[in-house]
Amino acid sequence: MASKMGRREFLGKAAVATLAVSGVLHGSRKRGQAKEDPPESGGQGAARIKRISIEEHWISPEDKTMLTPPFDVNTVRIPLSRIRDIEQVRLPLMNESGITVQVLNATYQAYCKQGDEAATGATVRKINDSMAEVVRKHPDRFAAFAALPLWDPKAAADELKRAVTQLGFKGTMIMGRTNGEYYDQKKYYPLWESAQELGVPIYLHPSEPSPDYEGHLELKGPIWSWGVETATHALRIIGAGVFDVFPKVTLILGHLGESLPFLLGRLDEGYVMSHKPVKLEKPFSQYIKDNIVVTTSGKYRPEALLCTIAALGADRILFAVDYPWVTNEDGVACMENTRLSDPDREKIYHLNTERLLRL
Repeated sequence: MASKMGRREFLGKAAVATLAVSGVLHGSRKRGQAKEDPPESGGQGAARIKRISIEEHWISPEDKTMLTPPFDVNTVRIPLSRIRDIEQVRLPLMNESGITVQVLNATYQAYCKQGDEAATGATVRKINDSMAEVVRKHPDRFAAFAALPLWDPKAAADELKRAVTQLGFKGTMIMGRTNGEYYDQKKYYPLWESAQELGVPIYLHPSEPSPDYEGHLELKGPIWSWGVETATHALRIIGAGVFDVFPKVTLILGHLGESLPFLLGRLDEGYVMSHKPVKLEKPFSQYIKDNIVVTTSGKYRPEALLCTIAALGADRILFAVDYPWVTNEDGVACMENTRLSDPDREKIYHLNTERLLRL
């Protein structure tokens, strides 16, 4: 009889534990639950809390690359006004979800190659000037990451300096490879050096993978290939010793770190057994913890955010939506459906970003 009671007691405790975990994963918040926003701040019953989102895409009038193949904004059924218009579309949508500030980026260089008619340093400067004008008109609502002419690393470093020191930009977002090249090569050291001297981060955004996913097109894009490509790019940067040469640089990865926070132990274990052409000063995982911060962009799930916090700590996570490909409403809902302490929620929504970008 005693053993039966013990089993019942065990099962009862297990059931309680299961309900507790379910509450965490499905966001059943009680203590610290979101309060209603005042009507003037908008936002789906969201908390009275500042929200700064930092992977927010925009097309300037000078940018024609997102209106033509290989990427046409219209083919993904996103109205052009949703990504380009500021006054009539973007700001009202921000208000509806309580987004206080967006850090804009122009996805220009993702679709340009050296020799393209549109790929000129003058075009990049005009795009950055246009973003600066948006920020100037709405200084309390927008900041910006610079577009760079990465086919010319020295010019890219110079434009980053101009954008930061003259336009007030907060760093740069770079769109994967340029002309098939990764940024672990020494020819791109001027970019890393400029970022370190200026004290601004580099946001590494996904791009198309190389080689192609022949025969499995269902794996291309955000479902798999973009994340794997970006994670591989970040690991190449670590493996090449870039962070040993430029130890103060911060690299931002979206989508909860493109899976890297979940692989820290395997990365260290595998590196011990691997061929090492470059001798690193620290374990792989330590560079991820020291030089990389991650964002919440995309439609992640609460358990993924909790695992990322467990791996990296709440101090290394920034709020992002990935507008317009993800709606502001969905981006906020992902956060609100995750049971977090109030201090951690504040860190992720705005405090970490304010510290990193010096907002």
